[in-house]
Amino acid sequence: MRSRVALVTGGGSGIGQGIALAPAAQGHRVAVLDRVEEAAHAVAGEIREAGLTAEARRLIGPAIVWLAFTV
Repeated sequence: MRSRVALVTGGGSGIGQGIALAPAAQGHRVAVLDRVEEAAHAVAGEIREAGLTAEARRLIGPAIVWLAFTV
């Protein structure tokens, strides 16, 4: 199966965190975006600790969506 990237805005906490963890558990790469950079990094770190691929970015505007595709 070809790997896909899940782009999750608001992925640093709550429902967004759960949404970020689900595709990671299926082996997809995840871009965790959140206005709170530390929260995004914490969730991406949790995903990486499980041996999976994730990157975190602070959600600062539309341009960040383009950057997220470099995961």
